[in-house]
Amino acid sequence: MEQFKRKYFIQLSMLAVIITQAACHKTSVTTKAPVPAPAIAPTPARPAAPLALLNQSNAYHAAFDPRDGELYITDANTFQLYSVDPKAIAKPHEGRIYFTDVKERPGSVYELAVGTPKPIFNFGKVAVRVVFTHTTYVRDVAFDPSGNLYFSESSGAGGEGKIYRLDLTTGTATLFYTVRLASVGGFWSGDFAYSPDGICTSAPEM
Repeated sequence: MEQFKRKYFIQLSMLAVIITQAACHKTSVTTKAPVPAPAIAPTPARPAAPLALLNQSNAYHAAFDPRDGELYITDANTFQLYSVDPKAIAKPHEGRIYFTDVKERPGSVYELAVGTPKPIFNFGKVAVRVVFTHTTYVRDVAFDPSGNLYFSESSGAGGEGKIYRLDLTTGTATLFYTVRLASVGGFWSGDFAYSPDGICTSAPEM
């Protein structure tokens, strides 16, 4: 990965694989996921928002829905969460790394395979639709194994960080977890990943 740092301002997301740093602080969150994991249900139907190309948007974080491969993306400069029609891009490959370049505009999502990054999505070439509009900037996005979607807002100007669960059927966001500043060294950028035994939030060495 070192060879790409000079060219790409990389944001790794929980897509086909989860990449975390050694400094990651795991916060246990009680879940009701049975063992073994339940069968993956089809994506629920929801009213379709209009599709649009967003030439001024940059891709901050992204995640694939494990049920149908639909790609969800956040833009660091907006309050919106976007989705991409799964028919418009190739389905993700298990075990490969996917990342975004936060300095690129219009932004792209890249697939890393055999040492060569390949763009699979670009805001200026593939139309997206708004899935949800938050009250502040949306940062990271992730799915649990059952296909529930989560997104975050950073601690920003001194407030606690928050992770929400979004109901894709109703478009309703419910507070799922509060990231206390004291537990992450006083500031949280909104980065997190989901695992069956809890939420992993980026933090200083602890």
